Amino acid sequence: VIEGCDSNACEYMTGGTIVILGEVGDNFGAGMTGGMSFIYDPKNQFEKSKILSVKDSLGKAYLTGRRDSSFMKTVENEISKTMDTSFYINNKYVKQIKGCWRMENDKMGGPFLSYSWLNNKKTKIITAQGYLYAPNFEKSKYLRELEAIIVSGIK
Repeated sequence: VIEGCDSNACEYMTGGTIVILGEVGDNFGAGMTGGMSFIYDPKNQFEKSKILSVKDSLGKAYLTGRRDSSFMKTVENEISKTMDTSFYINNKYVKQIKGCWRMENDKMGGPFLSYSWLNNKKTKIITAQGYLYAPNFEKSKYLRELEAIIVSGIK
């Protein structure tokens, strides 16, 4: 457990668990090949960049493809932008992020939804995400279904 860190923390982490209470610098976990990191930054806990950073670190560790070197990551470029908004559901502040994902070193991808909110005791951030892979199909119906499933769990 540490109180914040500067650039390149956990760059070559291959196992274990780290809990960071505070801000992290650029390039956090860039070469991380194993282990788990948990970051609590009360000033920035609902920032889009923080949520996407955790999403991508989990994607690299657990959402792998057919090839050994493939993993899921967020697509951010001039064509595909992630969008975020905040609103209230059942009197809870909710951060919603929409964007696209793809498999690094593979040929899969599609849209995703992410919702983050505090638990009832306001001690933990809950994030629920849905990923859609439906080549050759209209995706809007499936995205609405994913959204309904996630929103129904915000209580």
